[in-house]
Amino acid sequence: MNGKRAFTLVELLVVVAIIAMLLGMLMPQLSSIRAIGRAAVCKTHLKQIGQGFADARGHDGGGAQARPFPAPDSWPAIPMDVLPDEEMYLCPENPHDGTGVCLEAYSIHYGENCQELEGFNLLIAPTSDGYGHGGSPICKVRDMGSWTLYIFDDGACRDLDDWAFRVTKSVPRIATRIQNPENPDSTPSGYRTCSIWVNGQELDGWGDLRDVNLIGKSFTMDGEGVLDYGFNAAVDCYEVAPETIVALDYDMRVANRGEDMTDVLGGSARHRGKLNYLRADGGVLDATPSQLDPAFTGNADQWTP
Repeated sequence: MNGKRAFTLVELLVVVAIIAMLLGMLMPQLSSIRAIGRAAVCKTHLKQIGQGFADARGHDGGGAQARPFPAPDSWPAIPMDVLPDEEMYLCPENPHDGTGVCLEAYSIHYGENCQELEGFNLLIAPTSDGYGHGGSPICKVRDMGSWTLYIFDDGACRDLDDWAFRVTKSVPRIATRIQNPENPDSTPSGYRTCSIWVNGQELDGWGDLRDVNLIGKSFTMDGEGVLDYGFNAAVDCYEVAPETIVALDYDMRVANRGEDMTDVLGGSARHRGKLNYLRADGGVLDATPSQLDPAFTGNADQWTP
């Protein structure tokens, strides 16, 4: 005999129980550390978005981009033109399956020679064609690899070459008005005033698609699960105070536009009861919902440039 004594079954069970107890004590700490890490990544995303706004402002020159921040309906198309990584627009504390659910645009046409309302649906996925009233196709769809081309008639005549949109396949899906590459000499015609609707809401600044200034302009095909940061609708002006909230953890694409902010802020507090937010001066901070809620005394100034 070598004189060595083996562990008994009872001793092994005691060791296993001690290890399990230690792991049970450590798991909450590890979970908290991971949550802190995800909050830090979220702040980095907002910091990058803030830099994207600054880069976009100098990227295009004049017009709306000369303002510190874009119009609400241009978010996140701006600054996505200079910060195209869609991961930057997603919070790591809010998992996604990578697909949206509300990807439809609607246009209404008014004509002096026609008293009826006409329209089309811009269906990004999974449908490949748009149809007007009565089932008449008024949309051509072309797969262009990394993006999809949609060509629409303006309602004056069914020539299908009046105006076109380039739509990204990655999320958030961005629709950009472009010159029709299949008929580059085409000009939108007809005595029509058009408007674009996304998810039942009319987009500002798209009052007449015959306007050549709309070439190159973008809007977001809004959808649940494709964007985690809300944009303050009030910062669309030429002077914005440094401490003004620009973007933040928010369960709506645009914040401060008449919604019940108390409810949305409470539901958007993803980081252990807090929200991260980007200020106009580029700083990224965190706060509780009550510290950001404009319904509470002293908080409204944060939302007003």
